[in-house]
Amino acid sequence: MNEIRVGNVSSVNYAAGTVRIVYPDKSEKGTAELPVFCGTGEYQMPKVDDQVLVLHLSNDSSVGIVMGGFWSDRSLPSQSGPGMFYKRLGDDDAAFLKQLGGVLTLCDREISLQGSAGTITLTQLLEMKKKLDALEG
Repeated sequence: MNEIRVGNVSSVNYAAGTVRIVYPDKSEKGTAELPVFCGTGEYQMPKVDDQVLVLHLSNDSSVGIVMGGFWSDRSLPSQSGPGMFYKRLGDDDAAFLKQLGGVLTLCDREISLQGSAGTITLTQLLEMKKKLDALEG
C-alpha cells in the first residue's frame, strides 16, 4: 500500500541528496535516509525541521521519496500574487528570482555573469555605467 505523509526533516545528507524524516504521530526514531525529489535536476535540500511531503512506496517507512516542502501556516511565501513566478534561492528571502508583468528580477548580495570570455559582476557594470554617465554629462 502506498502512503502519502507529512513529516519533519530530522537530518540532511547533502552529498547523497537524502534526508531522514520524523512523524509527529510516531514515537520511533524516524525513517531511513530517503532521497529528495529533484524535479528537473535542481539541487535545493530542505533544512532540519522543515515540514515536507513524503511519498512512501511500501506499507512501512523504509522506502520512499521526499517530494519537498509546501506553503502552510508554518511556511508562507514572502511574495505572492496573480501572474507571479517567485523562487527563493537561499535560506532567507534575500536571494530570489521573480517574474511579474514582463519584468524579470534577480536579487542577491552580488550578481555575477560568467562565460568563456570571463566574469563580470553587476557592481562592476553599474560602476562602468556611472563613469559613462559622468563622461556624457
